[in-house]
Amino acid sequence: YTWTMGVYRDELYVGTMDWSYLLEDGLSDLSGLLGLPPGTPLPLPGGDPGADLWRFRDNYSPAEAIDTFGVGNYTNYGIRTMLVDDSLYLGTANPMNLLTNPYDNRPEGGWELVEMREIPPLPDLSISKWDTSAPAPVPPGEVFTYTLQVTNYGFGAATNVTVQDHLPPGVTYNNGNPSCSQFGNIITCNLGNLDAYDGFSYDYASTNITFTAPSQVGWLINAANVYCNEGDNYYPDNDTSHLTLVDEANDLAIEKTASHEGVIVGQTLTYTLTIANTGPGDFTSQVPIDLENSDYIGIPTYGIAYPYPSEMIYLSGLQGKVGKVTASLNGLTHTRTSDLDVMLVSPQGTKVMLMSDAGGGLNFNTDLDLTFDDDALENLPDITGIISGTYRPTNYGLVDLMPPPAPLGLIHDQLSDFQGEDPNGYWQLYVFDDLLGYSGSVSGGWTLNLTLARQVRVEDNLPEDVSLDNILPGDWDCQEQDPGEVVCTIETLPAGVPSQINLVTTVLLTGNLEFTNTATVTSDSYDPEPGNNVAEVIVNAFKLWFPIAFK
Repeated sequence: YTWTMGVYRDELYVGTMDWSYLLEDGLSDLSGLLGLPPGTPLPLPGGDPGADLWRFRDNYSPAEAIDTFGVGNYTNYGIRTMLVDDSLYLGTANPMNLLTNPYDNRPEGGWELVEMREIPPLPDLSISKWDTSAPAPVPPGEVFTYTLQVTNYGFGAATNVTVQDHLPPGVTYNNGNPSCSQFGNIITCNLGNLDAYDGFSYDYASTNITFTAPSQVGWLINAANVYCNEGDNYYPDNDTSHLTLVDEANDLAIEKTASHEGVIVGQTLTYTLTIANTGPGDFTSQVPIDLENSDYIGIPTYGIAYPYPSEMIYLSGLQGKVGKVTASLNGLTHTRTSDLDVMLVSPQGTKVMLMSDAGGGLNFNTDLDLTFDDDALENLPDITGIISGTYRPTNYGLVDLMPPPAPLGLIHDQLSDFQGEDPNGYWQLYVFDDLLGYSGSVSGGWTLNLTLARQVRVEDNLPEDVSLDNILPGDWDCQEQDPGEVVCTIETLPAGVPSQINLVTTVLLTGNLEFTNTATVTSDSYDPEPGNNVAEVIVNAFKLWFPIAFK
């Protein structure tokens, strides 16, 4: 029911009492007194528990709900008093002094004094980013440009809109327009003011920042964020990141010839596939990606860390498969590291335990930098304290049960179990303290180092009337995966050095026919001229006829 009212800025505010929160348990206990079987559910008022605050803007408009959930606390079952001054002040009725609920992050204990203040409409800034070279890679050491665009989707204007671009390692800043400056690895650009959404169009502004790429082949993870004086109505789209490949373009080409233009049934026919990389650069199989999530990870005295999981940047558009993987914890502090289970999960759901039950008892480990690498010389110690260094993934536990939302299933003990997977998606780190007593943290977050394994791939599907006798692969790794389906791969292909694959076949045709054989070459890198990636050859086959004399 209505409990109190007040006029603030010529608008009528109405506070209610909603005691359905108290009824739920109390009425259930009364079922026996009402002559009902024990435990019989009783009808309760619908809707959200907690007092409501409603507003009438004028004499004619219907009331609109400001809050129907106890003005931020569902155990505020009534708005008992209301005072109007520079703000609207509410005094709540709430006798739940000892009630706590650690899972909903709300203050439960006792009555509250709440200040209600009208918040002006906020801007909603969203940032997007692309490089002007895409989809082509940026050649090592060459100049390229990022374009950053900011759009205001909100109903409030944004003043002093500022973009920050975070330089990846090895990248050199050249210039930016408009109004860009450098401090350390941060490039700051001021885009001025952006008008609010007017119901018809959104205001936007952009900046171009020019860089020089590193001299080494690799992927650049470039992040940027935007902010303004007023804050933002929705923060998740205030950050963005972009993947840029630093690589030589590889123009792959294939030609195909046959040892005979015409063959007799049963005759041997050899196909020769000539594959060339016309450059300008060599094709290399290993491309590094260095990722970092520097956010703090808190470890409680018992239970899941926060956040749980800690997620790496979302990867998309990467070409190639996962090769070598290493991972690092930056600034691990924990009195008893044997309490910890630390698990890395790939986007495909493969799980690897980096460390579990390692380091023994009270060893007061402080500010450790730990790198996990299958090729390290030693495991983490079992009993003695841990020092910073590089170790193999180490698990001294028999059974490790990581709480949800960690995925269920087999947990591996080697990072090599990620090899061959699609790297795209979220990589996640789960940290769990499985024994009560001591807390800790990972103050500097964690890093992930991936190497993408790339290949050049040749496919040849032989005609049905041809049987494969032999493959002369040269430097290629060739397999007949299905009858007549030949697949060859190679990890390095220097520019300007053609290589060949020979397929020795026998013709099985039984009539005078023409048949076509096609081969293709592809790779996990950008090809500027895909038109020369397919080649075909036509061969005529016929049956040999012998004259017969009749008398």
